[in-house]
Amino acid sequence: MRLAAIEAVIASVIASSEKGLLIIRGGVEQGASDSILQGSGFTVSHKATGETKVSFTAAFSGIPTVIPTARLFSNKANATSAEKGSVIVGVNVVGGSATNGTFDFIAIGPR
Repeated sequence: MRLAAIEAVIASVIASSEKGLLIIRGGVEQGASDSILQGSGFTVSHKATGETKVSFTAAFSGIPTVIPTARLFSNKANATSAEKGSVIVGVNVVGGSATNGTFDFIAIGPR
């Protein structure tokens, strides 16, 4: 699974760099009522077609780096409006408009 591979790479980088980082990861299916497919430490709320607010249960002490990945090859995922306590993830058809899809994400930042 791509998420596990990304997490392994990030873990090795963290081991040799900054200490005390918080990592939250998960999978989300967008729809009329977004749902968490995997992960913990966050909640989700549907904002609009292809747009989900991911709220972190325990806020980071600084703005985290968030890396989302669309599960469907024909879609792309983007993180916008990152804050200490949340981020907006948008999913679009490549070269097209917003669409509800499924995405994975990793958020990394200071505790």
